[in-house]
Amino acid sequence: VYLTPKAVKTVQTLPQLQTKLAIAGAQEAAEKALLGENRAATGLKPESAKRVNECGKASNGNTADGGSSSGKALLLDLLCLCGGHSSDRNVGKACCKKCDGDGNNDEWNLNNDGKTRAEFIPSNCPKAPGHKRISQQAVEQAWRHFLTRTAIAKGSGFAYRNALGVLAGSGATGCDGHKASNGGPCVQYSDDAVVTGASPPTWLTNIRTAAQIRDGAEAAINEIKAIEHKLQAINNTLGSLLWQDEPIQNMQKTTAMTMITPGNTDCTKQKTNSSCTEKGCKWDSTDKSDGDFCKAKAETQATAAGGPGETPKDGAAETGCAKHGTDKTKCNTDKSFKSE
Repeated sequence: VYLTPKAVKTVQTLPQLQTKLAIAGAQEAAEKALLGENRAATGLKPESAKRVNECGKASNGNTADGGSSSGKALLLDLLCLCGGHSSDRNVGKACCKKCDGDGNNDEWNLNNDGKTRAEFIPSNCPKAPGHKRISQQAVEQAWRHFLTRTAIAKGSGFAYRNALGVLAGSGATGCDGHKASNGGPCVQYSDDAVVTGASPPTWLTNIRTAAQIRDGAEAAINEIKAIEHKLQAINNTLGSLLWQDEPIQNMQKTTAMTMITPGNTDCTKQKTNSSCTEKGCKWDSTDKSDGDFCKAKAETQATAAGGPGETPKDGAAETGCAKHGTDKTKCNTDKSFKSE
């Protein structure tokens, strides 16, 4: 009885777990993290064509507002860091050895779709060791490392804050993509994004969502496996109970079939010692094994009167000491008879 509700409760959790297995939401969130909220529906490009405005505005250190497109999409931030410049075709080398190859050896035109260029750059980057799939733990670990890099101010006077990349001189010109004068290829974030955390990068929010969904699916898979083990254990328990119950039932049936009631047996009809004793009677000969020696046991007469404290059976004496059977106490207190 206990196993049935336990099995039902276990199975009822399956639909909830199955909904967590759908990871389409994780895929969508990951695409938004890479390409932006519209997933580059009109191409991967910022709102304006001026690189310094989109990647990191000019600043003498008093402000750190970040670029207009900074933090919206990972690939846009990557283009701010590594995208080629008309005056410097080797900008890509700031990111990796081959990142200035054919595909990024010319100027990044912000008016054009930059998706192909953005995908070319990471294809040349070495793979990070360790994590094989996205997870909340991996994301937070990477984010902490990211913050340690943005915390290092840029420029000769360390006045340009919250930025990743390379700046020449004071850095006051901002992230214009050309390492000359006081600018360079970089991406700058606002204080709210990387200092206070009041408004984290949009791509980080989407990555966290994707990781949460993937972790939920992983946990659901493990729970489903645990449920399978529970159900198998319940099944095994039920099976063992059935096997244990069967011999008991068979034994009860056998006992019922072979049980003999001496009171229903005519002992005088038994002519052999073996049949007499099998019927619960007494064989009254010590040297004969057949003949008219089978008698009813004396105890059957006492049984008719009932056991101690029992009501006499049908046909037993209803008066005197006999009606009390073998109960000597009741016999002694009976006024109609007094035992010796």
